[in-house]
Amino acid sequence: MKKLFLPLILIIIVCVPATAQDFKIIGGPVFSTFSDPWPFLPLLSPSSGNLNPFQSHYTAAFGGFGVEIPLSKKLLIEVDGLYKEDGNHYQLDYGPTSSYLYDNNLKELSIPVLFKTRFLKSPWPYFLVGGNFSFILSHQFNLYYRATASDNFEKIAAEDFHNSTARNNLGLVFGLGFEIPHSKGKMSVEARYELGLKNLLKNYSAYSEDIKTRQLMLIFGLKI
Repeated sequence: MKKLFLPLILIIIVCVPATAQDFKIIGGPVFSTFSDPWPFLPLLSPSSGNLNPFQSHYTAAFGGFGVEIPLSKKLLIEVDGLYKEDGNHYQLDYGPTSSYLYDNNLKELSIPVLFKTRFLKSPWPYFLVGGNFSFILSHQFNLYYRATASDNFEKIAAEDFHNSTARNNLGLVFGLGFEIPHSKGKMSVEARYELGLKNLLKNYSAYSEDIKTRQLMLIFGLKI
């Protein structure tokens, strides 16, 4: 774990200029999926239309630090350093009861760079737009099977997919949030949606689909 926190600290040191006004601690849940299933037998051709952060999603968590740098009275830039887990959680049913469950888990270091603006004063929300660059640290895959007339899934396969996964990812981020006054600073609550722009699958020419991330993040922050 120390190997993960050291890069986060270095990111913050590099990104924080002397004029930074606010430093904050942030964290929360991540609901994520892929634009298409990751190839692995016994995979047929499930509809990618069901793969979104609101349905068949993978639930994990993130945490880290951020700084806000004012550019004007109504505009500032936020730079975060985050450790995050995300992936895909997809169930493929055969017949009335037999099912496979595909579980992809990615661990990554993320650096979102976001422009933040508010058109009206609090309690009205502020808006976020920008990009995210991630270093992918690992990708673990697990396959579960539920037989006919059974209520439980059993793990039948596990594999390290790091060699077939890109080492980094790019995403476009949109969001909105609220700030709540606090005796020791300000608390914030945000919702961010990240649309992955890069195909994460590599060294797999037999699969023609691009696999991109889709993520919904609920963020709780404390400015100190």
